[in-house]
Amino acid sequence: MIEALFIKNSIRFKLELCITGWVNSNRGYAAFYLTIPHHPAQDRMGQRLVARFCVSIKDSDKNKTSSIRDDFHLGVGFPNLCSEAVLRESARRNGGELVLGVKIEIFKTESRVNQLDQQLYNKYAKHFGVEPADQSLSRRSMQNHVLSAMFRDKTFCDVAIHCRTAGGEQRSIDVHKCVLLHSSVVFQRMFSKNGFVEGQDNVVDLEQSLWSHPIIEQLVHFLYFAQIEPVFCDDVERLYQLFCIAEYFAIDCLVTECCHQFILTLSPETVCYLLLKLEDDGSQFGHVAEIQFIRKHEILWQYAINNILRVKKTASYQQMLYAAPQILNSLIDKMTSN
Repeated sequence: MIEALFIKNSIRFKLELCITGWVNSNRGYAAFYLTIPHHPAQDRMGQRLVARFCVSIKDSDKNKTSSIRDDFHLGVGFPNLCSEAVLRESARRNGGELVLGVKIEIFKTESRVNQLDQQLYNKYAKHFGVEPADQSLSRRSMQNHVLSAMFRDKTFCDVAIHCRTAGGEQRSIDVHKCVLLHSSVVFQRMFSKNGFVEGQDNVVDLEQSLWSHPIIEQLVHFLYFAQIEPVFCDDVERLYQLFCIAEYFAIDCLVTECCHQFILTLSPETVCYLLLKLEDDGSQFGHVAEIQFIRKHEILWQYAINNILRVKKTASYQQMLYAAPQILNSLIDKMTSN
C-alpha cells in the first residue's frame, strides 16, 4: 500500500493506492481510496463536508470520478481502479515514476444531487418511495436489528447460494430461506412444493449465471440491510449488474434502489455507460417502471447535454462512439432541438 497525506485549508486528506490483494479488489487489480477525517470545528458546528474527487493515471486513459458524498471520513474510492499492468506501463512511459492526478472538489451545498433538477429528483424519490439523499444516516439508525443479527449469525441459515468468483473459483453464500421468500416471488416459486430442485435441496445454483460472487453477495447483503454498500454505488458497472440480478429475481425494492443510485451518482463517466445500457432501443428493461421514469423525463440525456464538454473527455464516451453510434446520433438530435 502506498499512502500520501497532505493538509489544505486546515483539512487533512489521506490518499491510498493498494497495488494488489486488496480485500474488495479483483485479482491483479489496484484499489484507490480517499479519506477525509472529520474536522473538529466541523463536528462542533454540526457541518458536513460534501465533496467529490477524480483520480487519473498519467500516460493512460484510466480515470474515475466518485459520487458527491458526505462520508469521506469512512474512505471513498474504487476497489478496481485499474489492473496492475496499467500501473506498470504508466510508470514505464514516465521514466519509471508512477504519477497519479487527484482533483478534489468541495461543495458549499449539502446536496448530493449534482446538476439534476431538484424537483425532478424529489418527484422520483416520492413516486418510488426511496429515502431522500439527506436521510441516509437516519435510515441506518432505523435499521432492523433482528435482520442485522441474522446476517452476522449463520447458525440457522437453511439455504446455500452457490456461485463463482470472476476468476472461476467456487463460493457458497449461506442465507435464511425466510429472507429469500419474503423478498422475491421468484424465490417463492423456487421453494414452493411443485418439484423445483431448489426446494428439494435448499440450494440455489448460480455457478453458471452471468453474475459473480461479489454481485450475488451484495444482493444478499441488501436483503438483510435494505442498503447498497457505498463501494457498489461508486462502481457503475457493478451497480448495473446488481440492477440486472435484482430485476431477474423480481426484487422490486432493490431495482428501485439501484435506479435511485443511478440518478444520485450521475457523472460524466457514468452517464455514457447508462445511456448504452438503459436508453438503447434494444434494452430489455423497458417494462421496468423506474426505467420508464428515467426515459420519460430524459434524465440521462439532459445530464449528458448539460455536461457535454466533460462527457466527451471520458473513456465511456469513446466506447459509445464505436459501440453504439445511434446513441450519439440521438444525443446530437436532442442537443440541436433544445
